[in-house]
Amino acid sequence: MIFEFPKALSGVALSLKDGADKYNRGDWKRGFPQDEMIDSLLRHVLALKTGEVVDPDSKSGATHYDSILANALMLSELRPEPAIQTVIPEKPRDAAGYDVSGFDAAGWHRSHDFDNLCCNCPSCR
Repeated sequence: MIFEFPKALSGVALSLKDGADKYNRGDWKRGFPQDEMIDSLLRHVLALKTGEVVDPDSKSGATHYDSILANALMLSELRPEPAIQTVIPEKPRDAAGYDVSGFDAAGWHRSHDFDNLCCNCPSCR
């Protein structure tokens, strides 16, 4: 699917080459303040909004579209890993809102041993 975008791929390659020439290849991998990259991306968006297509800072003829893609690639590559969120399933409740997770469909409490029906535990007394 990525090869369905030949103009975008060659353009972003031009923009990445400009960056490698300006800052040194791979410098972005050391990280940077995310706000700086977002600011750069937005500067290119604003330039497009004013009608400027070719990036005047580009030595290779890259467009602002190309620079936006390069910024987005770096932002995506260096994004912080999301914290793992544990989803705790909600306990089943009856119509009155009581927790019925320890009961079978007939309303009998199940013991903690072998999932057998129980009749002499504190919940059943």
